[in-house]
Amino acid sequence: MRPVLRALEVLSVLELVSIAVLLTNLVTVHAEAVTSAMGPCTARSTSPSR
Repeated sequence: MRPVLRALEVLSVLELVSIAVLLTNLVTVHAEAVTSAMGPCTARSTSPSR
């Protein structure tokens, strides 16, 4: 029983870290200072040009 509880504890911590990273990403996407420092998006379209 002890190894199962340990595995669940590790997975719980991993999930908590994952949620913290996602929330940090959400905040930085909407932070004006961060987005302006990164500059404009230069992604190219993958559709073929006519």
